Amino acid sequence: MSESEYNPGIYGSFDSDTALYQSFQQASENNAGIKENTYIWTAVLKVGITTEANAPNYQPAAPEDGLIAG
Repeated sequence: MSESEYNPGIYGSFDSDTALYQSFQQASENNAGIKENTYIWTAVLKVGITTEANAPNYQPAAPEDGLIAG
């Protein structure tokens, strides 16, 4: 993947108790380039509807120091 002109990315729920998060952490421990070069598009579902005035601060659930795209 490192020779491709495209950047790799992963979409999913990156809460710390998910298999995706744990697998990503393990893979990036074995190869630091994975965390440094893979964009994370996190999808953590929240229940309910929030108005713009009451919107929470942007705090995506993702691995620390990861490339967060959403």
